[in-house]
Amino acid sequence: MNNTKLSEAQSLELITSMIQDSRKRLAQNSGTPFLVWGYITVAVSVFEYFVVANGWSWMWAWMWFAIPLLCGPIMMLVIRKQETGAKNLIDRTISAMWSVLGISTLFLYLLAVAYGVSLFSLIVLGMSIGTLTSGIVLRENATKCCGAFAMLASAIFPLMHIFKCGEPATQILIFAAIFVVMMIIPGHILNYKTKKR
Repeated sequence: MNNTKLSEAQSLELITSMIQDSRKRLAQNSGTPFLVWGYITVAVSVFEYFVVANGWSWMWAWMWFAIPLLCGPIMMLVIRKQETGAKNLIDRTISAMWSVLGISTLFLYLLAVAYGVSLFSLIVLGMSIGTLTSGIVLRENATKCCGAFAMLASAIFPLMHIFKCGEPATQILIFAAIFVVMMIIPGHILNYKTKKR
């Protein structure tokens, strides 16, 4: 058995190349999840806007649950199709972060219902943290900026509640617009940069 020890420089070079390889693989597959979740969330939001604006039955509010029910299976198909190579720590960390944020949305829903907190604000805040963190890990400035913008924009909903302005339908449109900036724009930018490479 060959027991060659790596020098300090070789060790650093190996670690650096593994991180760069992981970052390239992440960047290659990172735009699609943003687009899947972004477009479906915006589509459901626009539908809910028409429901509220036209005074349709409150039963249509259950359509919000179409977001995870549609996105979950689509993401499983996308991930299965795009998986190449072994996952390393950075890959698993990003996946775990988004999984935790997704699951925590259920708890945010319960919190919003129990305490009368704006669900839109909590969801935008949670998802913007994921977008900003992804941008930092990928070293992608547009994604970082979109995540930071959405984080700040999450304060709009409590302010609307405090100042008693903005109908529910208006809040739904604002929610959809924030998702366009937070998910759809970074998704297209990331996919464009991947194709350009």
